Amino acid sequence: MTALTLLVPYTKSDASARLLRLACRVVAAEGGRVVVLALTQVHRALPLEGLPAYFDEKSWYALCDAEKVARGSGAEVELTLHHTYHKAKTIIRESHIVGADAILLPVERPRYAWLPTWWDGTQRFVTKHATCPVITGYFSPGPAQPTWNVLSEVERILDHAS
Repeated sequence: MTALTLLVPYTKSDASARLLRLACRVVAAEGGRVVVLALTQVHRALPLEGLPAYFDEKSWYALCDAEKVARGSGAEVELTLHHTYHKAKTIIRESHIVGADAILLPVERPRYAWLPTWWDGTQRFVTKHATCPVITGYFSPGPAQPTWNVLSEVERILDHAS
C-alpha cells in the first residue's frame, strides 16, 4: 500500500478525538500523513480574510487539542485552519488539495443516549460529493467495539479504494 493521506475535520469533541487517534494509528502503521482541518464558520456578510483574532479562538483551541491527541503517535500530522462560509464544501475542496485517500468524518452522538445518532447536513453533503472514501462514525472505547476491529475495517476500506 502506498503512503496514505487521511483528512480529519476536527471539532474538539470526543468523536473527533477518537477518529484522529484512529487515523494516527493507521498512518503510523502504513506510512503517510494525517491532515487535521479546523474550520471557522463565517457569516456570508463578512469577508473571509482580515477577520479579528477572536473569530478563530474555537478553531485554535481545537487545533491545540488535536496536537495533544496526536502527540506521540508516530504519525506525521499537519494542522490547518480555514475560514469558510460552507463547511462541507471546504472539506471537499481541502480533500482535493491535499490528495486525501480518505476523509474521517466524526458523527456527534446526541446528548441523550436513547436518541438515535443522525447525520447533519455537513455529513450528508460530504458523503455524497467526496471522491474518496468517507469513514464516518462514533467509535466508543468500550468492549463492544475493540480497536483492532475498527483498525482492520478502516484498512479494508482503504485497501478496497486503492
